Amino acid sequence: MRHSAPVSAARVAALVLAVASAAALGCGKKDAVKSELVQKLEAQADAACACKDMACAEKVTADVQKLADATGKVEDDDLKPLQAAQTRIDECLGKLNPIVIAYRELSDQICACQDKACGEKVAAGVSKWAADLKTSGKKLTPGDVKVIQQIGLQAAVCFQKLGLPIPQ
Repeated sequence: MRHSAPVSAARVAALVLAVASAAALGCGKKDAVKSELVQKLEAQADAACACKDMACAEKVTADVQKLADATGKVEDDDLKPLQAAQTRIDECLGKLNPIVIAYRELSDQICACQDKACGEKVAAGVSKWAADLKTSGKKLTPGDVKVIQQIGLQAAVCFQKLGLPIPQ
């Protein structure tokens, strides 16, 4: 009698996903109708990307919060498009926030550095940025934090290429 090797949960999940995807494609399901919730959040993403200043960004943030507060159960089919719309909102509003803009500039600077001396100057700038943020008491939205984390991942690679520790 042959014993099969244990199957990991990740492998089972991948198989279930593949079967579900094949079933959806096989049923001729092309463009599913978007739920009202998805349509509303996508409209907020469009509004966010049209913003030109922080006053507009703050209004969109408040409108998104109202939508979230009024939302009950979210259907599984809505999760992916809702996450995509929220990512668009975060990215567009992050382009307006001076704190995020300053961090993105530092990330661009470190990635442009060709030597350790340049990198050390930028590292000092990153440390100053973090200290200034802490002492300012300004609050970042979860979306801003997510955008900053993404930028930080890119900057970390550049610090590592120069053999420098990532500023904390």
